[in-house]
Amino acid sequence: MVDFNSVTFSDLANDFYYLNLQPSTGVSDTDFVSYVHKWRESGASLIGGCCRTTPKTIRAISEALKRR
Repeated sequence: MVDFNSVTFSDLANDFYYLNLQPSTGVSDTDFVSYVHKWRESGASLIGGCCRTTPKTIRAISEALKRR
């Protein structure tokens, strides 16, 4: 097995624009933020967003992390 304790990984989540090659309005902040604790439990130390995330999304992420 590979020891991942000394390796840094990065993943940029966004709220998705295409779904099955069809334009999508994305997911709600509630849906997006529902993954925050899964990412944290998987070892993420920095959680944010990328394309089409907004200050409102980042605020929702912050509030979710403060609640736990």
